[in-house]
Amino acid sequence: MGLFSAVKDVIDKLGGSSTVRLASPDPHAVEVSLDHLSVHTASGLIILATSPAGAQVLSEVAHSGEPAQLRGPQSTVHLSPTAKTQRPVHDPKRGWAIPLSSAEREALSRISAEPGDYEISESLAVSIETTPEES
Repeated sequence: MGLFSAVKDVIDKLGGSSTVRLASPDPHAVEVSLDHLSVHTASGLIILATSPAGAQVLSEVAHSGEPAQLRGPQSTVHLSPTAKTQRPVHDPKRGWAIPLSSAEREALSRISAEPGDYEISESLAVSIETTPEES
């Protein structure tokens, strides 16, 4: 049993459905490789940094409504659509598990591939950076 599953099982047993659950990776998620993906945090905000091509992938993943595992050279991010309130989780070995509400999926699906910083929600942002090959 993985760390995410073990923690989720303990939380479910202790708190039942009235507590906020921890996000966990979907084992059936499609795996997508990105040329640039890193994750930073700032005051409770998770910032996904990627390239314009990565931004297109983020938009398509959000639009599809399906779970995805995004792999970059530096980070792995598991994005999972959810109707329930869940907290993002970082596992040093497996990467980030980030739940996406319907509002976050909608905002992420409309993200531009233009370089810049985009606030998706109070807890999620995307920074689109040009890579040396694109400059």
